[in-house]
Amino acid sequence: MFSYDVTGGNYEERGYAAVGSGSLFAKNSLKKTWRSGLPGDTATRTIVEALYDAADDDSATGGPDPVRRLYPIVYRVDAEGAVRLTDAEVAAVADTIITERAAADRRNVDREA
Repeated sequence: MFSYDVTGGNYEERGYAAVGSGSLFAKNSLKKTWRSGLPGDTATRTIVEALYDAADDDSATGGPDPVRRLYPIVYRVDAEGAVRLTDAEVAAVADTIITERAAADRRNVDREA
């Protein structure tokens, strides 16, 4: 896998890459959760969660938006080839993450009260 900078320089990456204004936040998220050989469902959750983390901390990064039904485009690539996940598949992953984070936020508010 290669990433490219604005001048066209390419850099070989190991396992994952992120580019753009929120890439620092996405990479930090991936660093904690990405492992080589992750099952497809786990890898999908990991990358959607990294995008959600980046959107939390960077106003120019768009994350999953269930209100407008906007979700990232996700491809799963393995020995069999590349397959684009459907919007419904990505929405299910994003909705799970959003629900879990909302529940965690409510627990934190309850503890502070």
